[in-house]
Amino acid sequence: MDQTQREQQYVADPDMANLQVDLRKFTELVERQQALFAAETERLLVEAADGTLSARCPERPDTCNGSLLIEGVGTIKCPANPCPHQASRDRFADACILKACGFQAAEQHPDMTLVPTEFHEPLKRYCATIKDRRKAGHGLLFRGPIGCGKTTAMGFVALAAVKAGYTFQMADSSVLVAKLNYLQRSGRHTDFDGEQRQARDIEEQCMTVDFLFVDDFGAENADELARCWDKYSAIINHRYRTLMPTLLTTNLDGAALTKRPDFSRLISRIASRNPVITTQAEGQRGKTSIEDWV
Repeated sequence: MDQTQREQQYVADPDMANLQVDLRKFTELVERQQALFAAETERLLVEAADGTLSARCPERPDTCNGSLLIEGVGTIKCPANPCPHQASRDRFADACILKACGFQAAEQHPDMTLVPTEFHEPLKRYCATIKDRRKAGHGLLFRGPIGCGKTTAMGFVALAAVKAGYTFQMADSSVLVAKLNYLQRSGRHTDFDGEQRQARDIEEQCMTVDFLFVDDFGAENADELARCWDKYSAIINHRYRTLMPTLLTTNLDGAALTKRPDFSRLISRIASRNPVITTQAEGQRGKTSIEDWV
C-alpha cells in the first residue's frame, strides 16, 4: 500500500483517522516529557556539582540531603533554615571524606574526647596552619599505647587537609609492607594482575599524595619488610626530599624503632620534620568479657 492509498484509508475509516490524531498527541506528549526530563537532569547535575546531593542526612536519607526529594526525581531546597539535620549531614560528609582517605568504619567519626589531652594543642595548631605545614613538609608523630586514640587524632588532620584542597591518604604500615612485598616478589612484569596493579597504585599514591599518614609505624612483619625495604624506605626518603608531609603513629619508643633494620636513617629524617608527641593515656576501646562471647 503506497502513501496515497494509506491517506485514502484514513479518510474513509473514521477509526483510523482518530488513531492518527491520538498518535500525534502521544508524540507531542513524549516530546514534552523528554524536554522536562532533560531540564530536570540538567538541574540535578548542577546541584550535584555544588555538593548539594553529595551528603545525605543519616537521620532522614529519604527526605533530607540539603533538599527534599519529590517522588525520587525532583528536589526542592529544605524549607527549614537552618536545616535541622545540618549537623548530621556535616558529620556524614566528614565520614565520607575519611572513608575516601582510607580510614576504616570505626575511625570515620573522630571525637576529640577520644583523643589524648597531650595531643589536643599540637593537633589544633597543626590543623589551623595546614597550608604552612604542607609547604614546609612538616608532619606529626603521635606515640602512645595501643588504642589510646592516635588514629582518631589523625582523622582531624585528614579533614583539615582535604577541606584546604589537599590530598590525604592513610596507609596501615603492615598492609603497606604486605602490598610492597607482593609487588617486589612479582617482579617487573608488564602484564600485571589485579593485585599487582593495586599494589603499584598504592606505591605511586604514597609517593605523590600531599599528606601521607602511616599508621602503626614499626609494627610491620620483619621478614616482609626486609624483602621490600628498598621500596618502603624509598617512599619515606622521597617524601623527605620533596618536602611532602608524612604523618605517623606508633606505640614503640625510639629505642625499639631503631632496632629495626636500617630504621635509624628513616627515624633521623622523620625526626627532623615531625615533632613527637607522646601520651601514656589508657586505651579507649571497649572490653568484652569471655562470658559475653558464648
